[in-house]
Amino acid sequence: MVIVKTRGEIRKERSQAKSNSTCRCTLGKLRIVNCKIVRQNQAYVQASNTAMLNRKKRRKVSVRLKRDHEAEIANIPLRVLEMNKEFNMAAKEYTTWPLPLTHFIRSHILIIKQNWG
Repeated sequence: MVIVKTRGEIRKERSQAKSNSTCRCTLGKLRIVNCKIVRQNQAYVQASNTAMLNRKKRRKVSVRLKRDHEAEIANIPLRVLEMNKEFNMAAKEYTTWPLPLTHFIRSHILIIKQNWG
């Protein structure tokens, strides 16, 4: 006799198997046996979120400091350095254009940009 299970029964069995299994996570040297209990702990969640935000803030600050340092070395304002980099990137990006833009096309492109933005 063959027992045929419906999709719903198969889904229920899978979800029960997942919920009954314990996952083993490693956080540094600390070993957590049951992640569900830890993730339900509000203090743990808040601590992990603040740690993540602090990493993002440190990364942003380090990038800003690096750009400021580059501007100081070049002895030019930061905004001028950024504009120069953007111009160089645009020049690299559009070097493969087949033909130079005519005055008519340039004026229409400027009009479109003004209307959009």
